[in-house]
Amino acid sequence: MSAAEKLAAKLEAVGPLVEEIAEALSVTSNGAKMGSTLVGLIATDLALAEVDVSEVNPTMDFTMLLEAAEAAYKREYGGMLDLPGSSKVQIKRWAGARAASAAPMAVGGGGGGKPIRMYDLASVCSDSALSVKKPSKEMLGQEYAEELSTLAPNLRGASKIKALNACVDQGLSPGAVASLCLTMHACRVVTESEAQDNEYVFGTDPSQCKLIRNAKKSGVKTLAMVLSDHDYLEINEWFNTVCRLLAEDERQIESARVSQFISRLGAILSGNGPKVAQYIEKYMCRHHVGLGLPILIDHDILATVNSSASGPSKEEFSEMNKLVKSLKETVAKTSTELNTLKQQVTTLKTKVEKANFKPGGQGKPDPKKPSKKPEAEVEEE
Repeated sequence: MSAAEKLAAKLEAVGPLVEEIAEALSVTSNGAKMGSTLVGLIATDLALAEVDVSEVNPTMDFTMLLEAAEAAYKREYGGMLDLPGSSKVQIKRWAGARAASAAPMAVGGGGGGKPIRMYDLASVCSDSALSVKKPSKEMLGQEYAEELSTLAPNLRGASKIKALNACVDQGLSPGAVASLCLTMHACRVVTESEAQDNEYVFGTDPSQCKLIRNAKKSGVKTLAMVLSDHDYLEINEWFNTVCRLLAEDERQIESARVSQFISRLGAILSGNGPKVAQYIEKYMCRHHVGLGLPILIDHDILATVNSSASGPSKEEFSEMNKLVKSLKETVAKTSTELNTLKQQVTTLKTKVEKANFKPGGQGKPDPKKPSKKPEAEVEEE
């Protein structure tokens, strides 16, 4: 019997138990209620592990329940995705964050089975083929829609559809996308819980999140500061560091996406710092605000950047304006000095003309006075 057939047979056998456990998990506890998708995943794995339904209630060990949810999520999505941060919050609130030191729950109905780590499916169905199922876009869309409603309750209509598609295209939950956005702006791994603690709202400008604003006030470099320098080597180093940090945190999907994004962009724009900075600023702060990296190269933005690249940048235009202003002031000053010089020349010329025509003035003898004879003539006489 194949792995899929074994699982189908097992699910059919525990069908009634799944419903009972789901009903027990669906109650409101501590003012919180878990989502139906999350409840269904956990209930199925609990039933497969043959956990007694009487053991399933809000007083059960929080850490054991969380491990169950994480195992169920990884199995459901073929190990591609981690349990979303919002789902962890739901479990924590529902269970009241009780981390009991009780012994692991036993399997086999009345507690007489061998104690195991809850929901370790290897004890139920050891065929590794059970963990290779890849989620469809429809499946991811349903899961992400529930989390998106929690993280961004104000998103409506086209904006919500765009946000949901962005998550599905990246294969990342809304919480993971929010984490990625802040990580790229801070150049350090920002967890989903840290994003929530800093009141970051999915789909908003990460640079306006208090975590990034506080970093800027403290003198810590942010992505906006790096982009303002227009230095390609610095920008490239920033994103390569983000890529490395994500990989070290075992977030391979995000790490690979960041690496592809910056390498392709650098190649297309030939490492032109101002163009790369302009593209990233338009991408992250205008067109795909708070949505991570839904598409690696946005050709509409690229066309805008290339069309504006033939003229001077904003900074270059500002410098040119300053130079033109300085030249105008120099010309005006020179013109004033030239006019003053002209006036002085005119005044001097007038004085010279008056001196030439004045009786006894230089250049013409006074007719009323006899001319003085040369000394040699006087001696001869």
